[in-house]
Amino acid sequence: MDSPAQPGIMSDYTDETVFLTPDGAVRDLETIREIFVVFFTLFPSRGLYPGGPSSRKRQVGPHR
Repeated sequence: MDSPAQPGIMSDYTDETVFLTPDGAVRDLETIREIFVVFFTLFPSRGLYPGGPSSRKRQVGPHR
């Protein structure tokens, strides 16, 4: 994979990490990194879905 995962995410994982996926446990840090690369390619920084929380304007004051 050519695209790097988001900076800092891999700092949460060590050689002792067991990353659970629907296909089973992943223990290899390079494979875990590749999972994040694919994830952030499919779901860019706008959020998980259009109109999601990261794309909403911040509300100030009472909610209506």
